[in-house]
Amino acid sequence: MPTPRYIRASVALVAALVVTGGGVAGQAANAAAPDPTVATAAAAPTTPDLSEDMIAVPTTPVTAPHLHAEAVEVTTREAAVMEQTTTAAAAAPQGSTKSAAAAPVAVVHRVSVSLATVTAATADDAATPPDDASVTTAIQQLHDYWWEESGGTVDVRLGGIERTSLSKTTCDPSAVLDSVHTTAFGGAFASYRWAGTDDHLLVLTRETCGSAAFATVGGGGGEIFSSVGTDTGLGVPVLLHEFGHNLGLGHAGAGMCRSSTAVDAPLSQYAHAADKDTSVACPVEEYGDFVDIMGYSVSGARPHLSTPQRLRAGFQADATTLREPGTRQQVTVGALDGAANTAGGRAVQVVDPLSGDTYWVEYRTASGRDATSAEFRGATPRCSSLDATLVRCALNGDRAVGEVRVLRAMPLFGSAVSTAVVAAGPVKAGDLTRRDTHLDAGESFTSTGGGFTVAVRSTSPSGGAVLDVSLAGSSSTGTAPVGDTTAKPAPKQVTAATTTTLGADRARQTWGSSTTATLTATVAVAGGAKASGSVAVLDGTTTLATVPVAKDGTATVRLPASLAPGAHSLRATFSPAAADQAASASSTVVVTVDKAPTTTTLGLNAASQVYGASSRVTATASVVSTAGSAATGAGTVAFSLDGTVVAQVAVSGGAASWVAPAGAGVGSHRITAAFTPSAAGALPSTSAALSFSVSKAPSSTAVSAPTVAVSRTLATKVTVTVSVPGVVSPAGTVTLKSGSATIGTATLAAGSGGKVTMSVPAFRTAGNYPVVAVYSGDANIAGSTSKAASLTVR
Repeated sequence: MPTPRYIRASVALVAALVVTGGGVAGQAANAAAPDPTVATAAAAPTTPDLSEDMIAVPTTPVTAPHLHAEAVEVTTREAAVMEQTTTAAAAAPQGSTKSAAAAPVAVVHRVSVSLATVTAATADDAATPPDDASVTTAIQQLHDYWWEESGGTVDVRLGGIERTSLSKTTCDPSAVLDSVHTTAFGGAFASYRWAGTDDHLLVLTRETCGSAAFATVGGGGGEIFSSVGTDTGLGVPVLLHEFGHNLGLGHAGAGMCRSSTAVDAPLSQYAHAADKDTSVACPVEEYGDFVDIMGYSVSGARPHLSTPQRLRAGFQADATTLREPGTRQQVTVGALDGAANTAGGRAVQVVDPLSGDTYWVEYRTASGRDATSAEFRGATPRCSSLDATLVRCALNGDRAVGEVRVLRAMPLFGSAVSTAVVAAGPVKAGDLTRRDTHLDAGESFTSTGGGFTVAVRSTSPSGGAVLDVSLAGSSSTGTAPVGDTTAKPAPKQVTAATTTTLGADRARQTWGSSTTATLTATVAVAGGAKASGSVAVLDGTTTLATVPVAKDGTATVRLPASLAPGAHSLRATFSPAAADQAASASSTVVVTVDKAPTTTTLGLNAASQVYGASSRVTATASVVSTAGSAATGAGTVAFSLDGTVVAQVAVSGGAASWVAPAGAGVGSHRITAAFTPSAAGALPSTSAALSFSVSKAPSSTAVSAPTVAVSRTLATKVTVTVSVPGVVSPAGTVTLKSGSATIGTATLAAGSGGKVTMSVPAFRTAGNYPVVAVYSGDANIAGSTSKAASLTVR
């Protein structure tokens, strides 16, 4: 391999990528001087020299066609990001397309590690030289970072570890890589044989060797040299950065244009250069982006890639592209580290209608990997002066709400690009001489020539950044000059499409219950703007409620407990408050209202009664509804005795009572109570059966005989009276006896009141004769015998 050919954007800028401690070190003396009004931290004791860390891969010798195709692949991919949803564009607001994620396909990148001992001397040895364990850990961290960053498409694996001794007198990084790569792993990496294989050679030295690191850029594989080691604070972030070069990524810088009235210029005027180089209109500090792994990494930080590189590499697809001239749109962009849960995705690509250049707008927050960035650590701002007036500042992002960034892509070589975050936000409102590399809420960016403006309305890590984006009127054939004040047509009003969805927290509810279904309508506005208006919930054609849309785009309605039983087809309609949003309606959600179940419980005040007695069994039915009070109250209870309905009693106070009849026959009886509600929303119910018994009524019998003597030759009469409590006219037979002889029998007649007069035949001889009346009883009355009455016969 020939001596590596380093590619640099500016020979005047020498900067380190990763430093330890709290400050940023590595700027050469000819780099931009720090702002004298701002204190800067001292240089860290150990910094890798990454000032020339990109090696261009020559087109020859190459053994695989993958390298030649790379430029075409990247260009095609970038175009696809902008056009993925062309077929869906008609449904989106004018001038907006939303990219859609394809299923990720993982590519295995095998990293073979050569641990090189360059010299026999030990004076230059690292304090902790790389070994098998630290290499394995570093490769695993390399895998974890790029697997997450690529959305599961870059699968880094350890291909093997070998050791080599070079027996050189000095440690020159270029010479080491040139020597090792020709013989490493049996020559597998000589003459760029790795191109198109996705295999990588990593050369780590025992010596500090100038604390340098560099790598090839692109080519479907690559080579990396590092003498920085494998510790997690310094060595691994360096490897993450250099592996990014292998993936075809350039550096992440920070640019500021030399103007106190405009923050942007044509892309051709951006260049990697020292801040003091007045020949460059918009000098870009090559590693000046602290929120990108391809820029500076302070104290072991491992932030994400910025949006342009992620989209170009195919690592991210959820982006909204705005390109239609003369349109105005509000877009909500989710945090880059968050889930893609906003309508605008996690990035906005704006195609300037005047210049045709592409800009990227992203929202970064102190979450996930970005939380490690020095940008959000609350450190002293790092400011550099371009001249006596203009100052560019970084490391001053708001950790609580994050920051919005505008980026441009600078062609590097082949298909590779470096990125530049534009210093656009005034440190002090209205003063563009001192600018941050981000925008806060209330600040805006206008592209060169006024092609478009993005204004930050609000920022919320949970809700996203709300941006108002306006594109100038008709497109131009050329680039408008910087500061062009030619009047542009006023942006035309775009009616944003809306989508209303309706959901219910339950599919069923019970009539009369206090626990009812809650309906939530969610209104999404294309482009991510917040919905403004009201939502009506309809049951068929009947409007149940109309409520305003909340700030989060939702409207909540609780169904009434009185909703009639049955299936209800519910839908929500959104009525916008202004003409910039369209009306929409949800699909139907069915909620079924079940009738309220009731429970009827029967109770008896006694277990038995006596036939005919005045003290009787009272049955009480208690009615309750499991759904609540709405289903109780009105209704009737039917009492059944031995299966026959004997009474219908209105419910009062949740209860109904019935008294068993005195004439209930002797024996066991079953009572049930059946509740029939008056309300159509309640269900009837029947109690369990209860039993009570009826015992025979007691009787008493008395006989009345003449008090004077009767002739033995003549028949005489006696009166028998049978008395039963509660029974006016007991039935049955009466038998007269005198001694053991039956002297008469009679049947108690109905309505006789229990009395019967009986004839006593003549006696043969005179004397005193005892007469006894025996009452037989019946099914419900017990029999009885009278006391003896004396009959005198003369």
